[in-house]
Amino acid sequence: MRDLVSWTAMITAYKQAEQPDKALLLFQHMQLHGVLSDSVTIVSVASAVGQLGLIKRAKIVHSYAICNGYLKYLSVGNAIIAMYAKCGNVSLPRLVFDLMEERDVVSWNSIISGYSQNGQASEALFLSEVILDSEVYTNPVTKLIHGFCLCLFRLSTSTKEIPRFCYKRIKIDANLCNALMDMYVKCGDLDTATRLFNDIPPTERNITSWNVLISGYGMHGYGKEALNLFSQMQQTGIKPDHITFTSLLSACGHTGLINEGRKCFAEMKKHSVSPRVKHYACMVDMLGRAGLLNQAFDMVQQMPIPKNDGVWGALLLACRIHGLQN
Repeated sequence: MRDLVSWTAMITAYKQAEQPDKALLLFQHMQLHGVLSDSVTIVSVASAVGQLGLIKRAKIVHSYAICNGYLKYLSVGNAIIAMYAKCGNVSLPRLVFDLMEERDVVSWNSIISGYSQNGQASEALFLSEVILDSEVYTNPVTKLIHGFCLCLFRLSTSTKEIPRFCYKRIKIDANLCNALMDMYVKCGDLDTATRLFNDIPPTERNITSWNVLISGYGMHGYGKEALNLFSQMQQTGIKPDHITFTSLLSACGHTGLINEGRKCFAEMKKHSVSPRVKHYACMVDMLGRAGLLNQAFDMVQQMPIPKNDGVWGALLLACRIHGLQN
């Protein structure tokens, strides 16, 4: 016997494991078995559709939520907004947002992040100022501030003014420092990002703090520095996660550290991190950039998990770089 909780738990598990296709397939099977969904199920389904980025499926989920009266739940409305934003649409989530009878910080975060992620900085900036000036939302979460900082950057506003704004409005903690570090990394100011990292008390640095700076070093061509930082992180007792290894493999690939990249990939199992498709894509890209096309192709062939366009795209790009377009 399986009840709604059993089905929803498995759908959510697939979604959290970044296997949205399986989550949606299970949702279809649940309906065929005559089990009616609830608001919790729809939140997970919407998140899975957002991972896929398919606007047609997003509209189907939205219609399903309307027909079954789920939009009266705040959590569902927030999930629909985030789903559309991840699918690259901002007009539909804004419609959902405007029609909501009740909104919370997550609602505002979702719509602001949606505008920011889809290049509509002026709209995101306007809504950011509205919520930050509101007495109701005196402690907006990090995602809001992160989106706000990115918007200011895209509007060509001096990034050095952003921390002063944040210091005036919100107490700075490790999570906000992580967001600011990420912003500076993307702005090309690695020195300021490093300074912010060093300003975080060692006992308050979390895995995200280390991941952001490791990724930053890799993005800017400092592969050895990224590896050294990884060693320091391990010495502090912080366990790496799948994001850490994605950043490390990318750093090794962009700086030609082939042996180091192989070692990092081999160490994943030692840290109880199962290689995901993005890790294989990084390895294929690394080997391809180095001209080791046969090895890159062998890795694709030997993958124990389904291949996606990221893996094939990395291999095709390597072939193109080395003149094997035919």
